[in-house]
Amino acid sequence: PARYISDEHLLGKILGLEEYRITQLWRDVRALKARDVVTLNDWNMVASATRRAVSDATRALLDEALRCTSRSRSASRVSDEHRELAEERSRYRSVYNASWSFVESGHASAPMGMIVVDTECVGEPPRMWEEREVDVTPFPGEADAIVSGTDDGLELLLLISKRGWPLYSFMEGMFAAIVRREVVRAWNILKRGIDSRRANGGTSPRRLYSLLGTPGIGKTAALGPFLLYQLLHCSPDTIGAVSYVVCDSGYVFFKLGSRAGTVKEYHYVCDALAVVNELSDEGVQGCAIYDSSKLENVTNLPIGTWDVVVFNAPDEEVFYKIEEQTIVSYILLNGYNRRELMAAHVWNEHMLQRSHRSSFFSTRGTSDWSVIESRAGTVGPVPRYLYDGNSYKNMRTSIFPRINCRSYDLRELLIDTLLYRAKWLPHARVFYPLKIVQVKHGACEHFATGPCSSAVEIEMRRVLLGDQRLRGQLMWRLVWCPETCVKLFEMFGVCMLLYRNVSKLIVRKLTRLPGACCCPRDDAARRGTRL
Repeated sequence: PARYISDEHLLGKILGLEEYRITQLWRDVRALKARDVVTLNDWNMVASATRRAVSDATRALLDEALRCTSRSRSASRVSDEHRELAEERSRYRSVYNASWSFVESGHASAPMGMIVVDTECVGEPPRMWEEREVDVTPFPGEADAIVSGTDDGLELLLLISKRGWPLYSFMEGMFAAIVRREVVRAWNILKRGIDSRRANGGTSPRRLYSLLGTPGIGKTAALGPFLLYQLLHCSPDTIGAVSYVVCDSGYVFFKLGSRAGTVKEYHYVCDALAVVNELSDEGVQGCAIYDSSKLENVTNLPIGTWDVVVFNAPDEEVFYKIEEQTIVSYILLNGYNRRELMAAHVWNEHMLQRSHRSSFFSTRGTSDWSVIESRAGTVGPVPRYLYDGNSYKNMRTSIFPRINCRSYDLRELLIDTLLYRAKWLPHARVFYPLKIVQVKHGACEHFATGPCSSAVEIEMRRVLLGDQRLRGQLMWRLVWCPETCVKLFEMFGVCMLLYRNVSKLIVRKLTRLPGACCCPRDDAARRGTRL
Protein backbone atom coordinates (compact mmCIF):
# COMPACT_ATOMS: atom_id res chain seq x y z
CA PRO A 1 0.00 0.00 0.00
CA ALA A 2 2.81 2.46 0.76
CA ARG A 3 3.88 2.25 -2.90
CA TYR A 4 0.59 3.68 -4.10
CA ILE A 5 -0.74 5.78 -1.19
CA SER A 6 1.09 8.95 -0.19
CA ASP A 7 -1.40 10.13 2.43
CA GLU A 8 0.15 8.93 5.69
CA HIS A 9 -3.14 9.18 7.61
CA LEU A 10 -4.95 7.03 5.09
CA LEU A 11 -1.99 4.64 4.86
CA GLY A 12 -2.04 4.18 8.63
CA LYS A 13 -5.72 3.27 8.57
CA ILE A 14 -5.13 0.71 5.83
CA LEU A 15 -2.15 -0.86 7.57
CA GLY A 16 -4.19 -1.09 10.77
CA LEU A 17 -7.02 -3.04 9.18
CA GLU A 18 -7.50 -6.64 10.41
CA GLU A 19 -7.68 -7.83 6.81
CA TYR A 20 -4.25 -6.31 6.05
CA ARG A 21 -2.61 -7.84 9.16
CA ILE A 22 -3.94 -11.28 8.21
CA THR A 23 -2.64 -10.80 4.66
CA GLN A 24 0.78 -9.80 6.01
CA LEU A 25 0.89 -12.82 8.32
CA TRP A 26 0.14 -15.17 5.43
CA ARG A 27 2.89 -13.49 3.44
CA ASP A 28 5.32 -14.06 6.35
CA VAL A 29 4.18 -17.68 6.71
CA ARG A 30 4.90 -18.36 3.05
CA ALA A 31 8.31 -16.70 3.36
CA LEU A 32 9.24 -18.80 6.40
CA LYS A 33 7.93 -22.02 4.87
CA ALA A 34 10.01 -21.40 1.77
CA ARG A 35 13.06 -21.29 4.05
CA ASP A 36 12.01 -24.53 5.97
CA VAL A 37 11.15 -22.64 9.15
CA VAL A 38 8.06 -24.38 10.58
CA THR A 39 8.67 -24.58 14.36
CA LEU A 40 9.91 -22.29 17.11
CA ASN A 41 13.09 -24.35 17.32
CA ASP A 42 13.68 -23.62 13.62
CA TRP A 43 13.08 -19.91 14.24
CA ASN A 44 15.60 -19.97 17.07
CA MET A 45 18.26 -21.23 14.65
CA VAL A 46 17.60 -19.00 11.59
CA ALA A 47 20.11 -16.55 10.10
CA SER A 48 19.62 -12.79 10.16
CA ALA A 49 18.59 -12.73 6.48
CA THR A 50 15.63 -14.95 7.24
CA ARG A 51 14.63 -12.76 10.14
CA ARG A 52 14.57 -9.73 7.84
CA ALA A 53 12.33 -11.59 5.40
CA VAL A 54 9.31 -11.19 7.70
CA SER A 55 7.57 -8.11 9.05
CA ASP A 56 8.54 -6.42 12.29
CA ALA A 57 5.26 -7.50 13.90
CA THR A 58 5.74 -11.15 12.97
CA ARG A 59 9.36 -11.06 14.08
CA ALA A 60 8.40 -9.59 17.48
CA LEU A 61 5.56 -12.11 17.86
CA LEU A 62 7.82 -15.09 17.19
CA ASP A 63 10.58 -13.81 19.48
CA GLU A 64 8.14 -13.36 22.36
CA ALA A 65 6.65 -16.82 21.78
CA LEU A 66 10.15 -18.29 21.84
CA ARG A 67 10.97 -16.55 25.14
CA CYS A 68 7.74 -17.80 26.74
CA THR A 69 8.39 -21.35 25.57
CA SER A 70 11.95 -21.29 26.94
CA ARG A 71 10.75 -20.09 30.34
CA SER A 72 8.05 -22.76 30.40
CA ARG A 73 10.50 -25.51 29.48
CA SER A 74 12.97 -24.35 32.10
CA ALA A 75 10.27 -24.32 34.79
CA SER A 76 9.02 -27.73 33.67
CA ARG A 77 12.55 -29.14 33.69
CA VAL A 78 13.16 -27.84 37.21
CA SER A 79 9.82 -29.25 38.33
CA ASP A 80 10.63 -32.66 36.79
CA GLU A 81 14.03 -32.66 38.47
CA HIS A 82 12.42 -31.90 41.83
CA ARG A 83 9.89 -34.69 41.37
CA GLU A 84 12.63 -37.13 40.35
CA LEU A 85 14.78 -36.18 43.33
CA ALA A 86 11.81 -36.59 45.69
CA GLU A 87 11.13 -40.03 44.21
CA GLU A 88 14.79 -41.05 44.58
CA ARG A 89 14.80 -39.99 48.22
CA SER A 90 11.49 -41.73 48.91
CA ARG A 91 12.76 -45.02 47.50
CA TYR A 92 15.98 -44.80 49.48
CA ARG A 93 14.13 -44.08 52.75
CA SER A 94 11.71 -46.91 52.06
CA VAL A 95 14.56 -49.44 51.95
CA TYR A 96 16.60 -47.85 54.73
CA ASN A 97 13.56 -47.64 57.05
CA ALA A 98 12.12 -51.05 56.19
CA SER A 99 10.17 -52.51 59.12
CA TRP A 100 10.36 -55.90 60.78
CA SER A 101 7.79 -58.54 61.65
CA PHE A 102 8.40 -62.14 62.68
CA VAL A 103 6.79 -65.57 62.95
CA GLU A 104 6.90 -67.08 66.42
CA SER A 105 6.23 -70.68 67.48
CA GLY A 106 5.14 -72.04 70.84
CA HIS A 107 1.45 -71.11 70.57
CA ALA A 108 -0.50 -74.34 70.86
CA SER A 109 -3.87 -72.71 70.15
CA ALA A 110 -2.70 -71.10 66.91
CA PRO A 111 -2.80 -72.84 63.52
CA MET A 112 0.36 -74.94 63.18
CA GLY A 113 1.42 -73.60 66.59
CA MET A 114 2.75 -70.34 65.12
CA ILE A 115 1.64 -66.71 65.04
CA VAL A 116 2.74 -63.58 63.17
CA VAL A 117 3.91 -60.64 65.28
CA ASP A 118 3.62 -57.35 63.38
CA THR A 119 6.04 -55.09 65.23
CA GLU A 120 6.57 -52.51 62.44
CA CYS A 121 9.91 -51.93 64.16
CA VAL A 122 12.42 -49.84 62.17
CA GLY A 123 16.18 -50.27 62.46
CA GLU A 124 17.59 -53.25 64.32
CA PRO A 125 15.18 -56.22 64.34
CA PRO A 126 13.53 -56.79 67.73
CA ARG A 127 14.86 -60.36 67.73
CA MET A 128 17.67 -62.06 65.87
CA TRP A 129 19.45 -65.39 65.94
CA GLU A 130 22.96 -65.52 67.32
CA GLU A 131 25.77 -66.41 64.95
CA ARG A 132 26.23 -69.87 66.47
CA GLU A 133 22.55 -70.61 65.73
CA VAL A 134 22.82 -69.86 62.03
CA ASP A 135 26.37 -71.01 61.30
CA VAL A 136 25.47 -74.70 61.25
CA THR A 137 26.61 -77.16 58.59
CA PRO A 138 25.01 -80.63 58.69
CA PHE A 139 26.63 -83.95 57.94
CA PRO A 140 25.28 -85.61 54.79
CA GLY A 141 23.06 -87.95 56.77
CA GLU A 142 21.54 -85.00 58.62
CA ALA A 143 20.86 -82.80 55.61
CA ASP A 144 17.16 -83.69 55.61
CA ALA A 145 16.75 -84.18 59.35
CA ILE A 146 13.61 -82.88 61.05
CA VAL A 147 14.47 -79.55 62.66
CA SER A 148 13.03 -78.97 66.11
CA GLY A 149 11.64 -75.66 67.29
CA THR A 150 13.95 -73.00 68.66
CA ASP A 151 14.21 -72.17 72.34
CA ASP A 152 12.98 -68.61 71.92
CA GLY A 153 10.33 -69.52 69.34
CA LEU A 154 11.73 -67.32 66.55
CA GLU A 155 11.07 -69.09 63.25
CA LEU A 156 11.28 -66.39 60.55
CA LEU A 157 11.88 -62.66 60.20
CA LEU A 158 10.04 -60.54 57.63
CA LEU A 159 11.57 -57.36 56.20
CA ILE A 160 8.94 -55.03 54.73
CA SER A 161 9.57 -51.94 52.58
CA LYS A 162 6.56 -49.66 52.08
CA ARG A 163 7.68 -48.80 48.55
CA GLY A 164 8.67 -52.36 47.72
CA TRP A 165 12.08 -53.56 46.53
CA PRO A 166 14.20 -53.00 43.42
CA LEU A 167 13.30 -56.50 42.22
CA TYR A 168 9.71 -55.34 41.73
CA SER A 169 10.66 -51.83 40.49
CA PHE A 170 9.60 -50.37 43.85
CA MET A 171 5.95 -51.32 43.41
CA GLU A 172 4.14 -50.72 46.68
CA GLY A 173 2.82 -53.73 48.54
CA MET A 174 4.90 -56.22 46.57
CA PHE A 175 6.12 -58.90 48.92
CA ALA A 176 8.12 -58.96 52.12
CA ALA A 177 11.62 -60.40 52.17
CA ILE A 178 11.57 -63.65 54.16
CA VAL A 179 14.70 -63.78 56.30
CA ARG A 180 15.67 -67.34 57.27
CA ARG A 181 18.70 -68.49 59.23
CA GLU A 182 20.46 -69.25 55.96
CA VAL A 183 19.91 -65.68 54.78
CA VAL A 184 21.47 -64.34 57.99
CA ARG A 185 24.39 -66.79 57.66
CA ALA A 186 25.13 -65.53 54.15
CA TRP A 187 25.13 -61.93 55.40
CA ASN A 188 27.46 -62.87 58.27
CA ILE A 189 30.01 -64.16 55.76
CA LEU A 190 29.92 -60.89 53.83
CA LYS A 191 29.94 -58.86 57.05
CA ARG A 192 33.06 -60.62 58.36
CA GLY A 193 34.96 -59.52 55.26
CA ILE A 194 33.77 -55.91 55.66
CA ASP A 195 34.61 -55.86 59.38
CA SER A 196 38.05 -57.36 58.74
CA ARG A 197 38.89 -54.68 56.21
CA ARG A 198 37.71 -51.93 58.56
CA ALA A 199 39.82 -53.36 61.39
CA ASN A 200 42.88 -53.40 59.10
CA GLY A 201 42.42 -49.80 58.07
CA GLY A 202 41.06 -50.69 54.65
CA THR A 203 44.13 -52.68 53.59
CA SER A 204 42.38 -56.05 53.29
CA PRO A 205 41.61 -57.05 49.70
CA ARG A 206 38.12 -56.62 48.30
CA ARG A 207 36.43 -59.92 47.75
CA LEU A 208 34.32 -61.47 45.05
CA TYR A 209 31.56 -63.70 46.41
CA SER A 210 29.54 -66.10 44.32
CA LEU A 211 26.19 -67.02 45.85
CA LEU A 212 24.97 -70.50 45.01
CA GLY A 213 21.79 -72.33 45.83
CA THR A 214 19.01 -74.48 44.46
CA PRO A 215 16.86 -72.40 42.08
CA GLY A 216 13.58 -71.21 43.60
CA ILE A 217 14.53 -70.95 47.30
CA GLY A 218 14.55 -67.14 47.53
CA LYS A 219 18.03 -65.91 46.64
CA THR A 220 16.65 -63.01 44.61
CA ALA A 221 13.44 -62.40 46.55
CA ALA A 222 14.86 -62.72 50.08
CA LEU A 223 18.64 -62.55 50.30
CA GLY A 224 19.03 -59.71 47.79
CA PRO A 225 16.79 -57.25 49.71
CA PHE A 226 18.31 -58.30 53.05
CA LEU A 227 21.88 -57.71 51.88
CA LEU A 228 20.86 -54.35 50.43
CA TYR A 229 19.21 -53.33 53.71
CA GLN A 230 22.22 -54.32 55.80
CA LEU A 231 24.71 -52.61 53.48
CA LEU A 232 22.77 -49.34 53.65
CA HIS A 233 23.10 -49.47 57.44
CA CYS A 234 26.88 -49.90 57.32
CA SER A 235 29.03 -46.85 58.07
CA PRO A 236 29.35 -44.56 54.98
CA ASP A 237 33.13 -44.59 55.50
CA THR A 238 33.09 -48.37 55.03
CA ILE A 239 30.31 -48.66 52.44
CA GLY A 240 29.77 -45.31 50.72
CA ALA A 241 27.56 -46.61 47.91
CA VAL A 242 25.73 -49.79 46.97
CA SER A 243 25.10 -51.00 43.44
CA TYR A 244 22.19 -53.39 42.97
CA VAL A 245 21.69 -55.01 39.58
CA VAL A 246 18.63 -57.20 39.28
CA CYS A 247 17.23 -58.64 36.05
CA ASP A 248 17.68 -55.93 33.40
CA SER A 249 17.84 -52.84 35.62
CA GLY A 250 20.56 -51.28 37.73
CA TYR A 251 20.23 -49.17 40.88
CA VAL A 252 22.89 -47.13 42.66
CA PHE A 253 22.26 -46.15 46.30
CA PHE A 254 24.33 -43.11 47.27
CA LYS A 255 25.42 -42.62 50.90
CA LEU A 256 27.98 -39.82 50.47
CA GLY A 257 28.21 -36.42 48.83
CA SER A 258 25.47 -34.22 47.41
CA ARG A 259 23.43 -37.27 46.34
CA ALA A 260 23.51 -38.96 49.74
CA GLY A 261 20.21 -40.56 50.67
CA THR A 262 19.05 -41.10 47.08
CA VAL A 263 18.80 -44.06 44.72
CA LYS A 264 19.16 -43.69 40.96
CA GLU A 265 17.56 -46.20 38.61
CA TYR A 266 19.24 -47.04 35.31
CA HIS A 267 17.34 -48.90 32.62
CA TYR A 268 20.61 -50.15 31.14
CA VAL A 269 22.88 -52.16 33.41
CA CYS A 270 25.98 -50.87 31.62
CA ASP A 271 25.04 -47.30 32.62
CA ALA A 272 24.74 -48.28 36.29
CA LEU A 273 28.10 -50.06 36.23
CA ALA A 274 29.72 -47.05 34.53
CA VAL A 275 28.58 -44.87 37.46
CA VAL A 276 29.87 -47.48 39.91
CA ASN A 277 33.31 -47.49 38.31
CA GLU A 278 33.39 -43.68 38.38
CA LEU A 279 32.65 -43.78 42.12
CA SER A 280 35.38 -46.38 42.57
CA ASP A 281 37.87 -44.17 40.71
CA GLU A 282 36.92 -41.30 43.04
CA GLY A 283 37.88 -43.45 46.04
CA VAL A 284 34.36 -44.24 47.24
CA GLN A 285 34.22 -47.64 48.99
CA GLY A 286 31.21 -49.76 48.22
CA CYS A 287 29.61 -53.11 47.49
CA ALA A 288 27.99 -54.36 44.29
CA ILE A 289 25.19 -56.93 44.17
CA TYR A 290 24.87 -58.49 40.72
CA ASP A 291 21.74 -60.61 40.23
CA SER A 292 21.64 -61.02 36.47
CA SER A 293 22.58 -63.76 34.06
CA LYS A 294 23.80 -61.43 31.30
CA LEU A 295 27.45 -62.21 30.69
CA GLU A 296 28.39 -59.07 28.81
CA ASN A 297 28.20 -57.00 32.01
CA VAL A 298 30.24 -59.31 34.27
CA THR A 299 33.57 -57.90 33.10
CA ASN A 300 32.41 -54.36 33.97
CA LEU A 301 31.90 -55.16 37.66
CA PRO A 302 34.23 -53.29 40.08
CA ILE A 303 36.07 -56.48 40.98
CA GLY A 304 39.13 -55.75 43.10
CA THR A 305 38.02 -52.25 44.10
CA TRP A 306 34.63 -53.07 45.68
CA ASP A 307 33.21 -56.13 47.36
CA VAL A 308 31.08 -57.88 44.74
CA VAL A 309 28.35 -60.48 45.32
CA VAL A 310 27.27 -62.37 42.20
CA PHE A 311 24.04 -64.38 42.35
CA ASN A 312 24.16 -67.47 40.18
CA ALA A 313 21.87 -70.21 39.21
CA PRO A 314 24.64 -72.65 38.26
CA ASP A 315 25.82 -71.55 34.84
CA GLU A 316 29.10 -72.71 33.39
CA GLU A 317 29.71 -69.61 31.28
CA VAL A 318 29.08 -67.24 34.19
CA PHE A 319 31.53 -69.07 36.43
CA TYR A 320 34.29 -69.22 33.87
CA LYS A 321 33.82 -65.53 33.12
CA ILE A 322 34.11 -64.64 36.81
CA GLU A 323 36.99 -66.96 37.64
CA GLU A 324 39.05 -65.48 34.81
CA GLN A 325 39.28 -62.25 36.83
CA THR A 326 39.89 -63.27 40.42
CA ILE A 327 39.66 -65.93 43.10
CA VAL A 328 36.04 -66.56 44.01
CA SER A 329 34.72 -67.12 47.54
CA TYR A 330 31.59 -69.25 47.38
CA ILE A 331 28.55 -68.79 49.62
CA LEU A 332 26.00 -71.59 49.51
CA LEU A 333 22.41 -70.87 50.50
CA ASN A 334 20.77 -74.07 51.72
CA GLY A 335 17.07 -74.53 51.05
CA TYR A 336 14.04 -74.44 53.29
CA ASN A 337 13.55 -77.00 56.03
CA ARG A 338 10.05 -78.09 57.01
CA ARG A 339 9.66 -75.68 59.93
CA GLU A 340 10.71 -72.72 57.81
CA LEU A 341 8.23 -73.74 55.15
CA MET A 342 5.50 -73.96 57.80
CA ALA A 343 6.39 -70.52 59.15
CA ALA A 344 6.39 -69.02 55.65
CA HIS A 345 2.96 -70.56 55.09
CA VAL A 346 1.66 -68.99 58.31
CA TRP A 347 2.93 -65.59 57.16
CA ASN A 348 1.35 -66.09 53.75
CA GLU A 349 -2.03 -66.91 55.30
CA HIS A 350 -1.72 -63.92 57.62
CA MET A 351 -1.22 -61.58 54.66
CA LEU A 352 -4.08 -63.10 52.69
CA GLN A 353 -6.45 -62.60 55.63
CA ARG A 354 -5.47 -58.92 55.65
CA SER A 355 -6.43 -58.72 51.96
CA HIS A 356 -2.86 -58.04 50.90
CA ARG A 357 -0.86 -59.57 48.15
CA SER A 358 1.06 -62.65 49.17
CA SER A 359 4.38 -62.13 50.93
CA PHE A 360 6.35 -64.57 48.80
CA PHE A 361 4.09 -67.11 47.16
CA SER A 362 1.71 -66.87 44.26
CA THR A 363 -1.95 -66.46 45.17
CA ARG A 364 -3.11 -68.28 42.05
CA GLY A 365 -2.85 -71.72 43.62
CA THR A 366 -3.78 -73.53 46.79
CA SER A 367 -3.30 -72.29 50.35
CA ASP A 368 -4.03 -75.68 51.95
CA TRP A 369 -1.02 -76.74 54.03
CA SER A 370 -1.65 -80.46 53.51
CA VAL A 371 -1.46 -79.93 49.75
CA ILE A 372 1.69 -77.83 50.09
CA GLU A 373 3.32 -80.48 52.29
CA SER A 374 2.43 -83.23 49.83
CA ARG A 375 3.89 -81.26 46.95
CA ALA A 376 7.06 -80.59 48.93
CA GLY A 377 7.47 -84.34 49.35
CA THR A 378 7.45 -84.68 45.56
CA VAL A 379 9.39 -81.70 44.19
CA GLY A 380 11.18 -80.60 47.37
CA PRO A 381 10.64 -77.64 49.73
CA VAL A 382 11.08 -75.07 46.96
CA PRO A 383 8.44 -72.33 47.33
CA ARG A 384 8.53 -71.43 43.65
CA TYR A 385 6.85 -74.72 42.75
CA LEU A 386 4.55 -75.33 45.71
CA TYR A 387 1.78 -72.75 45.57
CA ASP A 388 1.20 -72.44 41.85
CA GLY A 389 -0.47 -75.55 40.46
CA ASN A 390 0.94 -75.11 36.95
CA SER A 391 4.50 -74.65 38.17
CA TYR A 392 4.19 -77.72 40.38
CA LYS A 393 2.77 -79.83 37.56
CA ASN A 394 5.53 -78.83 35.15
CA MET A 395 8.22 -79.61 37.70
CA ARG A 396 6.71 -82.94 38.72
CA THR A 397 6.39 -84.17 35.14
CA SER A 398 10.00 -83.23 34.37
CA ILE A 399 11.64 -84.95 37.34
CA PHE A 400 10.98 -88.66 36.97
CA PRO A 401 11.85 -89.06 33.26
CA ARG A 402 15.30 -87.70 34.10
CA ILE A 403 15.79 -90.24 36.88
CA ASN A 404 14.81 -93.10 34.57
CA CYS A 405 17.31 -92.07 31.92
CA ARG A 406 19.35 -95.10 30.75
CA SER A 407 22.63 -93.22 30.56
CA TYR A 408 25.37 -95.02 32.52
CA ASP A 409 26.94 -91.74 33.58
CA LEU A 410 23.62 -90.60 35.00
CA ARG A 411 23.26 -93.83 36.99
CA GLU A 412 26.70 -93.18 38.50
CA LEU A 413 25.51 -89.70 39.42
CA LEU A 414 22.39 -91.16 41.06
CA ILE A 415 24.57 -93.34 43.32
CA ASP A 416 26.70 -90.37 44.33
CA THR A 417 23.57 -88.30 44.90
CA LEU A 418 22.00 -90.83 47.25
CA LEU A 419 25.24 -90.91 49.25
CA TYR A 420 25.64 -87.11 49.15
CA ARG A 421 28.99 -87.79 47.51
CA ALA A 422 28.29 -85.97 44.25
CA LYS A 423 30.38 -82.88 44.75
CA TRP A 424 29.02 -79.75 43.19
CA LEU A 425 31.44 -78.07 40.79
CA PRO A 426 31.10 -74.70 39.05
CA HIS A 427 31.14 -76.32 35.62
CA ALA A 428 28.43 -78.87 36.50
CA ARG A 429 24.84 -77.93 35.82
CA VAL A 430 22.32 -78.94 38.47
CA PHE A 431 19.18 -80.44 37.01
CA TYR A 432 15.77 -80.74 38.54
CA PRO A 433 15.95 -83.92 40.69
CA LEU A 434 18.88 -82.50 42.67
CA LYS A 435 19.42 -79.86 45.28
CA ILE A 436 22.68 -78.23 46.33
CA VAL A 437 23.61 -78.49 50.00
CA GLN A 438 26.59 -77.53 52.12
CA VAL A 439 27.69 -80.53 54.18
CA LYS A 440 30.54 -81.71 56.39
CA HIS A 441 32.81 -84.61 55.62
CA GLY A 442 34.94 -85.01 58.70
CA ALA A 443 36.54 -81.67 59.49
CA CYS A 444 35.99 -80.33 55.98
CA GLU A 445 33.01 -78.70 54.33
CA HIS A 446 32.01 -78.78 50.71
CA PHE A 447 29.03 -78.46 48.43
CA ALA A 448 27.23 -81.65 47.47
CA THR A 449 24.12 -82.64 45.61
CA GLY A 450 21.34 -84.68 47.12
CA PRO A 451 17.82 -85.77 46.15
CA CYS A 452 15.49 -82.78 46.11
CA SER A 453 12.70 -84.67 47.91
CA SER A 454 11.74 -87.93 49.58
CA ALA A 455 9.82 -89.02 46.48
CA VAL A 456 12.87 -88.43 44.30
CA GLU A 457 15.04 -90.37 46.76
CA ILE A 458 12.65 -93.33 46.68
CA GLU A 459 12.55 -93.30 42.88
CA MET A 460 16.34 -93.20 42.69
CA ARG A 461 16.58 -96.21 45.00
CA ARG A 462 14.00 -98.09 42.93
CA VAL A 463 15.84 -97.43 39.69
CA LEU A 464 19.26 -98.38 41.09
CA LEU A 465 18.10 -101.48 42.93
CA GLY A 466 16.38 -102.64 39.76
CA ASP A 467 19.64 -102.47 37.81
CA GLN A 468 21.54 -105.69 38.52
CA ARG A 469 24.83 -104.28 37.26
CA LEU A 470 24.76 -101.26 39.56
CA ARG A 471 23.10 -102.84 42.59
CA GLY A 472 26.24 -104.56 43.84
CA GLN A 473 28.32 -101.45 43.21
CA LEU A 474 25.84 -99.40 45.22
CA MET A 475 25.85 -101.83 48.15
CA TRP A 476 29.65 -101.94 48.23
CA ARG A 477 29.96 -98.18 48.33
CA LEU A 478 27.41 -97.81 51.11
CA VAL A 479 29.75 -99.11 53.79
CA TRP A 480 32.35 -96.42 53.06
CA CYS A 481 30.03 -93.62 54.12
CA PRO A 482 30.23 -93.62 57.94
CA GLU A 483 28.72 -90.17 58.31
CA THR A 484 25.51 -91.37 56.65
CA CYS A 485 25.42 -94.90 58.05
CA VAL A 486 22.23 -94.56 60.11
CA LYS A 487 20.19 -93.22 57.23
CA LEU A 488 21.71 -95.66 54.74
CA PHE A 489 20.97 -98.68 56.94
CA GLU A 490 17.35 -97.55 57.01
CA MET A 491 17.32 -97.20 53.23
CA PHE A 492 19.26 -100.30 52.15
CA GLY A 493 19.90 -102.42 55.25
CA VAL A 494 18.26 -105.64 54.05
CA CYS A 495 19.68 -105.38 50.53
CA MET A 496 23.19 -104.78 51.85
CA LEU A 497 23.20 -107.98 53.85
CA LEU A 498 22.30 -110.03 50.76
CA TYR A 499 25.83 -109.51 49.40
CA ARG A 500 28.44 -111.75 51.04
CA ASN A 501 31.41 -109.44 50.48
CA VAL A 502 29.44 -106.46 51.82
CA SER A 503 28.37 -108.44 54.90
CA LYS A 504 31.96 -109.46 55.62
CA LEU A 505 33.14 -105.87 55.29
CA ILE A 506 30.42 -104.71 57.70
CA VAL A 507 31.52 -107.34 60.22
CA ARG A 508 35.14 -106.23 59.93
CA LYS A 509 34.16 -102.63 60.49
CA LEU A 510 31.96 -103.56 63.46
CA THR A 511 34.86 -105.34 65.18
CA ARG A 512 36.71 -102.04 65.22
CA LEU A 513 33.99 -100.21 67.11
CA PRO A 514 34.94 -99.20 70.70
CA GLY A 515 34.29 -102.13 73.00
CA ALA A 516 32.77 -104.23 70.23
CA CYS A 517 34.82 -107.34 71.07
CA CYS A 518 33.95 -107.35 74.78
CA CYS A 519 30.40 -106.03 74.72
CA PRO A 520 28.23 -108.22 77.02
CA ARG A 521 24.98 -109.44 75.50
CA ASP A 522 22.89 -107.97 78.33
CA ASP A 523 24.64 -104.60 77.93
CA ALA A 524 23.84 -104.66 74.23
CA ALA A 525 20.22 -105.39 75.04
CA ARG A 526 20.13 -102.54 77.58
CA ARG A 527 21.47 -100.09 75.01
CA GLY A 528 19.05 -101.31 72.35
CA THR A 529 21.73 -102.52 69.95
CA ARG A 530 20.13 -104.18 66.92
CA LEU A 531 23.16 -105.66 65.17
